[in-house]
This record gives sequence, C-alpha cells and structure tokens, in this order.
Amino acid sequence: MKDELQFLENLVAAHALEVISEASSEKSKEIKQELESHKEILEKLLKELELHSNNLQILMDDEDVPGELEVYKNEHYRLLIEEMNFHSAVKKTKKNIFDMLSEIFKKNKQKKLT
Repeated sequence: MKDELQFLENLVAAHALEVISEASSEKSKEIKQELESHKEILEKLLKELELHSNNLQILMDDEDVPGELEVYKNEHYRLLIEEMNFHSAVKKTKKNIFDMLSEIFKKNKQKKLT
C-alpha cells in the first residue's frame, strides 16, 4: 500500500500543472488531502498490526488466561474491518485520480486535434 500511495502521489505530481490548470483546484486539493490522510492511516494501521502480531506471540507463549483469546479475536476482527475500509477508501481515491486525469488527457487530445 505504501508503494501504491507513492505511485499515486507521483502520478498526480507528474501532471500537476495540467491538474491545476485544467481541473478545479478544489478537487485537486481534496485528492492531495485524501492521499495524505491515507498515508497517516496506513502508518497507524501498520503499527496496530505489528502490535497485534506481537500479542499473538505473547498469547502463544503465555499460559492460558481466561478471556484472553476472545479479546485477541475481537481485536483481530476489528483490524480486519479497518483494513478493508482503508482499502475501499484508497480505491475510491484512486478512481477519482484516474477520472480526473482521464478528463484532462481527453481535453488535451481534443485541443491538439483542433
């Protein structure tokens, strides 16, 4: 996901002048904010997943503590849902970026043809 987010940022940056001049700057600012937000969420999620993985190791090493497995499972499902929501949000942002750039490319192509 880090690589994908970096690619999207680079893609927008490579066409920044076109985005600024062709698309509404409001939309481009919104996309940039979304990408920054995704980066922050990804870092937080990665830290939580690492901690969750460490808790599994502790759970495997420790003696059985009543309810500990249930707490771990609940956290696991919460993280799973959070990750799915994150992927969905990134997919939506990606679609917005590609739609915006497609429109810009179409306009540029029409200008060259006329």
